[in-house]
Amino acid sequence: MDPLQIATLSYAITIILNCTCAALFFYFNPVKKQQNLSVTIQYFMVLFAATAVAYLVFLGEIWSSRVFSIITANLLFITGFYSIRYAFLWRKGFKKHLYQDKFFYAHACIFVFIQTYFFHLVDDNLNHRIIFGLFNYIAILIACLPVIPKNNLTLSYGEKVAISAIIISALLLASALFIHLFELDMFIYQTSLMIVQGITALFFLGAFQTLLLSDINELHYKNSITDQLTGLYNRRFFIEQANKILKSAQRHDFPISLIMCDIDHFKKINDRYGHNVGDKVLQNFSKLLTTIIRETDTLSRYGGEEFAILLPQTPIQGAAILAERMRSETEKMTILTDQKKIKFTASFGIAAINQKDYFDEGLKASDDALYKAKALGRNKVCIYQAT
Repeated sequence: MDPLQIATLSYAITIILNCTCAALFFYFNPVKKQQNLSVTIQYFMVLFAATAVAYLVFLGEIWSSRVFSIITANLLFITGFYSIRYAFLWRKGFKKHLYQDKFFYAHACIFVFIQTYFFHLVDDNLNHRIIFGLFNYIAILIACLPVIPKNNLTLSYGEKVAISAIIISALLLASALFIHLFELDMFIYQTSLMIVQGITALFFLGAFQTLLLSDINELHYKNSITDQLTGLYNRRFFIEQANKILKSAQRHDFPISLIMCDIDHFKKINDRYGHNVGDKVLQNFSKLLTTIIRETDTLSRYGGEEFAILLPQTPIQGAAILAERMRSETEKMTILTDQKKIKFTASFGIAAINQKDYFDEGLKASDDALYKAKALGRNKVCIYQAT
């Protein structure tokens, strides 16, 4: 073997071992038990497994048909890079698999045809195949960038790391193209190319693991502050936010209103139709409230069938208008069940929170207004009146 073949073989074996270890790492990763991340992890595993097998096939040119090796290796490489994009898409809640993507099939067929026909049968040039491949892989990586963030307004730490890794990897692959322009020695060129690809694989492994850990931390935090049934904030988080907003109101001198609301005769709904229907009522009521409140308002399931809404920079008259809209929309709502259509109402109590008071005092005032609404026959909106 000449030095070029020895170097190529050594670097390829190193990349194969690294990618195999990375694929096994994701395969045995306990994070895959999280239902919302399991498919994402599978696609990361496909990336490294496909890359490892592609290099095995590349080395297998010695024993197999060269045309077969070119076709198979290129299909594996492009599948691996597309898997990165689908890993990010599934993380965002996308429910379509790579094998259902018609564009992927078209891209793969054109890609393999050009690699096999133009850069092998017509012009048997390994460098041209590598350069054309790098252009395609860089394009796929760039297409990954817009689908990484779950929320374009705020990026998690893991998302920032993933974006950085994708950009750096694309630049590393691009650097291999420039090296070819200035370095004609095949030994130096292919050695640098293998090093770049090895570093890229390590970048991907570290960045994707960081992204998964960041998502797990975010998920645990979200579970700690939200109610599992309705997805609204829980009581503990609501009180923490209320105290923060109250301190801000004291500094900046703006009004705060608090709405406490309760589903009327909820126990009768549970007793008559069962807890499953009761849960459905709570979920639909929660969605209704979510569509009516503003982004600056804080809504929580305070306990059982009781909900609390904190309205910063809102005088009590504005809160009363909002509560009346909630009451009216609730009255119009219909819940469909196997047994019948269910209609229900809700009662609302409103209080203004004095900036000099503690939050508990405002909470008691809105509770008193809520009890008054129920005493007046339910399906009412009452404002707290100090005696």
